[in-house]
Amino acid sequence: AWPMSPTRASAVAAAIPPSAGVPLRGLAPYAETERDLLGGRDRDRDEIVKMVTADTFRAGLIFGEPGVGKTSILHAGVIPALRERRVLVMVCRDLGAPAQSFAAEIEAQVAVAPNGDEPALAYIARVVSAAPARQQFVFVVDDVDLALASDGDHVVHELSDLFSRVISRSAGRARVLFTCASERFHLLGRLEQRTGSLFPPDSRHELRRMDPTDAAAALERILTMGGVPHDRDLVDAVVTGLGHDGVLPADLQLGAIALHEQRLTSASALARAGGAGELEAAWLTAACRATGHDVYTTAGSEEKCRALETLGAIRAINYRTEDFEAVLTELGLKERIDVILDMAGGDFIQKNINIAAPEGRIAYIAFARGSTAEVNFVPLLLKRLTITGSTLRAQTFAQKAVMVEEILAHIYPFFESGAIVPVIDRVFALEDVADAHDYMHSGVHMGKIVLQM
Repeated sequence: AWPMSPTRASAVAAAIPPSAGVPLRGLAPYAETERDLLGGRDRDRDEIVKMVTADTFRAGLIFGEPGVGKTSILHAGVIPALRERRVLVMVCRDLGAPAQSFAAEIEAQVAVAPNGDEPALAYIARVVSAAPARQQFVFVVDDVDLALASDGDHVVHELSDLFSRVISRSAGRARVLFTCASERFHLLGRLEQRTGSLFPPDSRHELRRMDPTDAAAALERILTMGGVPHDRDLVDAVVTGLGHDGVLPADLQLGAIALHEQRLTSASALARAGGAGELEAAWLTAACRATGHDVYTTAGSEEKCRALETLGAIRAINYRTEDFEAVLTELGLKERIDVILDMAGGDFIQKNINIAAPEGRIAYIAFARGSTAEVNFVPLLLKRLTITGSTLRAQTFAQKAVMVEEILAHIYPFFESGAIVPVIDRVFALEDVADAHDYMHSGVHMGKIVLQM
């Protein structure tokens, strides 16, 4: 008999309690312990499980746009359903070392230990080959596109070896499931070049936006489990306002938090607050104020200062006519500024140190006023400050790629939902690029200058 540990393997599913999570969670994805919180995705979950457990399945893909909930349905929907079928699911916890990560997952679930210094893939292959014919193993790689963007060659090598040495030789026992953002699907081409066609059409599942009916049911479930007062009219108003071509689950989550924090309990109250389109922005503003995250800034003209205050700054200081350190001191804010983002440098360096709060952070992204200065660093020690800096120009292409992926994953959903709206000053045709540069150097712009391709 295959030495499967009943105390380990059965405990993997049985010991994971449902609903061990928080319904009002913002952009954080659902975990396996929160499978009862996931709503509106039953059809997708069942279709993916059917796809993965089919006799002919070897490798497959869940893909979709940012904010559509790929990680949530994988961990809170698909994986628990597979475990209930007694499928052994190995989740890659380290995208930089998938083979080692999978080996650790197998050892935790099966009573077969590696032999001494046995390589990870050799150990995995030995365990899979010794398993009963009907035992299925599913190796899961969430966000494989991020791994391929950051350390592509190494990850391609390990995953292609997994496919050739384990998946293709397992007589159907082992298969692998990936998730990937739609716009980065092309990154998987490098992996397919090594392994052949990994993802035939019947092994792909596109996770789309929720239709209004499913979105309304999911939002009502979130609000009910989160203890948020609501009625059906409010739910329908939020869903209608959040999307005409379907609703992103990320927007539903943010909307639920916004309703709770803004104490909006009816459709009429939502309308007075500006409607669902303004819901997240209003919540973010209120959250910043409620937690003391007030914003103070500098600009080079009175017009720009007033524009910044309109956008939400508590006080905008004209650095050409005022000393921002003196102004903040007069406002009682000296040594009370927690985070400082500076692109000026020069004589501002000492001022930043002076106004920073104990254990404050100062980040430099440019030195428009000069990169050298005479500075008294004693306050740095006394206030335990952190000073850091960054510039894109010095980063490698791989590092820039990782930054782009992280922004797409964590920041871009705010742009898609309208919670963050870029301020655009002027748009120039590409052939007028010289005029655009002249306009930028004039310093009169308030917002981004865009070149139209």
